[in-house]
Amino acid sequence: MELKEAIARWKELNLNRVILTFNCGGDNMGDMDWELYDNTDNTVIDGDLVDYFDTEVFKHVDFYVNSDGHYMGEAGTVTVELEGEEDDFSYSKDAMSEYEEQIDSDLIVELTDAELAFVKEYVSNINGTQDEDVNFNYSKDFIMTDEMVELEDSIGEKIYNTASEFTPEDIDGDISDWYNYETSDTVEIKDNTISLIITNSYYTQTGSEW
Repeated sequence: MELKEAIARWKELNLNRVILTFNCGGDNMGDMDWELYDNTDNTVIDGDLVDYFDTEVFKHVDFYVNSDGHYMGEAGTVTVELEGEEDDFSYSKDAMSEYEEQIDSDLIVELTDAELAFVKEYVSNINGTQDEDVNFNYSKDFIMTDEMVELEDSIGEKIYNTASEFTPEDIDGDISDWYNYETSDTVEIKDNTISLIITNSYYTQTGSEW
C-alpha cells in the first residue's frame, strides 16, 4: 500500500487516529498492538492499514531497543494522525524508559560468641547472592569438625535470612529480586555483629516524548 492509498483508506473509514502500543528492550522490539479509532471514537479493524503503519512507523519514529545493563528499554504509545493538509501522516511517540540501578547498604548480622569466635579465627570473607548458599573463604587451613560445620551453617542461615528480608531505604523505583552481599577483605566484627555490604538492584522510569 502506498501513501495515497493509505490516506484514501483512512478517509473512507473516517478515522480520527491510530495508536500503537509497544514495548521494547533486550535488543529486540517486543509487543506491538495497533488500534484504529474513527471519528465517533469506535475501534475499526483494517489489516491493510495496520500492515502499512507496521512498516512506516519505523521510518518516522526511533525506538530504543538496545540494553546495556543500565538502560533496559522503553514502553509507550505512538499516535498517528492525518495532518491538517491531509497529504501525510504525523507520528507522535510518548514513552517511558526503564533503567536498572543499584544501591549499596550496610547489612548487620548479630552472631553468638561461638559464631563470632569461629569467624574471627578461620574466616576471611563471606559472600553470596539471592539464589546461592552463603560462601565462606577461609583465612587458613584447618580441619573442619562437626561442631564447626554446625556453626558455619548457623552463621550462613542468619546471613541469608537477614539479606533476603532486607529492603533498602530511599529508593525511587521498583525493587528487583536480585541482590548480592559480601564482607570486606577481612570480616569486620563489632560488638556481637559482623558487617556486610548488600547491593540491591531496582528499576526506575523516566518519561520522554518524541
